[in-house]
This record gives sequence, structure tokens and C-alpha cells, in this order.
Amino acid sequence: MPIDPLLIKAGEYYKAGDKKAAAQLLYQYLQTHPEDPGAWYGSSKCFNNLETRKQCLEKTIELDPAFQKAKAELEEVKVRLNATALMTQSTDKFSVNYYEAEKPQPWQEHDPHTQQILTTRRMAEELGEKKHKFENAFWVLWVFVIILGVVGIFNPKNSPLLLGIIGFTILVRIFSPIFFDKYDATKKEHRAYEKGARGEETIVDLLSTLGPDFAVWHDVMTRYGNIDHIVLAKNGTLFMIETKANSGTVDASQGTLLLNGRRPPKDMIAQCVRNTYSLKETMEAAFGRTIWVQPILVFTNAFVHSGKPIKGVRVMNKKYLVETLRTHSTKAEQESWLWERKEELAKTFYDGHH
Repeated sequence: MPIDPLLIKAGEYYKAGDKKAAAQLLYQYLQTHPEDPGAWYGSSKCFNNLETRKQCLEKTIELDPAFQKAKAELEEVKVRLNATALMTQSTDKFSVNYYEAEKPQPWQEHDPHTQQILTTRRMAEELGEKKHKFENAFWVLWVFVIILGVVGIFNPKNSPLLLGIIGFTILVRIFSPIFFDKYDATKKEHRAYEKGARGEETIVDLLSTLGPDFAVWHDVMTRYGNIDHIVLAKNGTLFMIETKANSGTVDASQGTLLLNGRRPPKDMIAQCVRNTYSLKETMEAAFGRTIWVQPILVFTNAFVHSGKPIKGVRVMNKKYLVETLRTHSTKAEQESWLWERKEELAKTFYDGHH
């Protein structure tokens, strides 16, 4: 049986010392091959965090109880974790006995259902203001031209005035194409952002119907850009949702994403994968554990032919989003401890503790 190209490439990255790239490829592979113990074992080699390595090794042994090398490494990791825990307990006792605890800083909880000013909406508003300035300048210009024309008609013998009118008209003729080109570009950009903002706000409204067994955050900044929406189910399943407002037909049934029969100008799947890894890094930095994230690419205005996930990303129309989230929330518990710490999670997302 031929070896999957993702595994080959991951091995090459690992041998070259790029563990992060290897881990990313293994994550993609495990989205479609979650029962491969070798891939889980390989993932354990890509992380320095002991808790993450422990989880990967435990999954390896669960799938292949005879994997002796994984068993030996798991025991070693457990010993190191126990030693770390003892050191931490000792440090904690010393701190409590000899140092007054710092008072926590007040933090105002973010309400995901009232946080409507998303980055896309903010950009749409800024471009709208810029477009209105162009329009105002346009009308001021033409009013001025009309006034000069009227004055010129009633003062036909005023040579300096006529020369001024002619010179001004020439300047307008020279510079108006530049003005209108910038105006058209701003108008198109504003239209695109406005459409995107309406799409994101549609998803905000849909997610607000999920109920008390879900926590929702919008417009979370990462080092790769902003994530449109993050949803945590009570059973610990974490979703990363990207919203697109493109019109037409999306075909995701053949392992690639096509928009109206062509590859989109921007790689939407790659964007989802980057944001997923950025979210995982944020979670690992905050909690010291690797959290499995389900990326979803949702279209608000397009008809979507769905298929298997593409590089782990599920592609769908907005009408299936809530049903998909609720279906996953009824499955066995994933990382249920996350639900108990959702306030810390919100603080991590919005207070920049990445």
C-alpha cells in the first residue's frame, strides 16, 4: 500500500528539523485517518510540551496496544510530568507562604451576542466614509465648474477670468481620470466589504440561536489574521468558522474547492488551515495542551456541493451550520474541561494572551 504523500512530506520536514511543519501535515492527515497509530506516534515526536506528547502516545497505544516503543516513551513522559508537578507544587507552597497573592485585575466579560462590530464591518464603514468623501469632493468640484461657467457667460469680455476657466477645465480633464479611478476602486472595495460584513452578521445571528450548551466568540485576532467565529460545545468540541459571502456555486465534492467552476483567487482552504493552527497554538500556549479544532468554511450566499473535508476543513452552506454544530455537540466528550474554563478562554481570545 503506497504511503500517503502527507506522511512522506511530514517525515522530510521532521528530518530537516522543522517539527512545526511536520506537525501541521500530520494534523491534516489525521483529520481523514484518525485510526492510524503511526501518525499519532509521529505527532508525539513533533511537540515539546509533555502533556501534548502524553496525549498523542496514549492515542497511539489505544489504537495499537502492541506498540512497545510508544509504551516506553509514554512511561518516560509520565515520569517527567510527575517530576514537573512536584516542582510546581513546591513552588506554589513557597509563594503562598512568603508572598502576598496579587489581586487579579478586573475583567469585563465579553458578550458574544452583542459584539456586532466585526473587523469586516469596521472596514466596510471606513471605506463607506472614504467613498462619501470622494462623492462630496465630486459635487463640490462640479458646482465650482458650473459657477465658473455662469460667471464666464455673464462676463464674456473678462479675459483673465476666461483664461482661468479654461486652465481650470484643462486641469480637471487631466486629473479627473485619476480621481475617478480611485473612486471606482474604493466603491468596489466598499461593496465587497459590505457584502462580507452582512455575511458575517448573518452567521452571528445564526450562532446566537445555539442555546446555553454553546459558547461563541466573534472576530478573534491571531498572528495569521482574524478568525470570524469560534464555537465551543459543552462536550469540549471546538470549532473554527470562516465565513465567505461569495455568490454562485461552490463545489467541494472532489477534494478541491471550486467557485463557479474555477479555483478562487484566494486559497480559502489554506486560510482555514492557517487559522486552525494559529488557534491551536494559542490554546497550547494558554493551557499547555493540544486541542483538536474542527475548521468549517461556511458560505452565506452560494449554493454548495459538499463532500468529504478538504485538508480537514468542512465546507457547507449556512443552512447546515447550526445542525452540524449541534450534531457534533451530542457526540462523546472531547475536551470537556474546556467548558469549565470558557471564561479563561474568552480572556485569552480578546485580551491578547496569545
